[in-house]
Amino acid sequence: MKKLILFSLFICFALSISAEEYKFKANNFSYKVKNGSSWTDWTKWEDVDNVSIVINDKTKRITIFTPETHELIIQQSSAPKSGTSDGNLHVFNCVNKDQIPCQIRVQLNPDGSTPLYMDFDNVMCIYNVAIE
Repeated sequence: MKKLILFSLFICFALSISAEEYKFKANNFSYKVKNGSSWTDWTKWEDVDNVSIVINDKTKRITIFTPETHELIIQQSSAPKSGTSDGNLHVFNCVNKDQIPCQIRVQLNPDGSTPLYMDFDNVMCIYNVAIE
């Protein structure tokens, strides 16, 4: 019975990795900014409405739908890292429309929380998201 459960979990995990599009809805966000050689503290969490994030592995695009739509081009993605106490980590190296590099990290935590980090050289954002 234990083997059947483990096999079922493996199949579910494999199918979720092969998905071509991931959709998230943001609940709140925080950010920090680089001042010279140091970073500010994270801002207080701000609630957000109508912020959706779509990661499309097939088209190599990440789109963040805020009042201003942001589209990122995925240049490289790593296989999800799993088996740690932090859950599964998905990493995407991207560039924006101005060819400025950034990294998107999606952390699928065992407790069900899902932070999505967006890291540029001078600003870092974190969205708490729910998978749609």
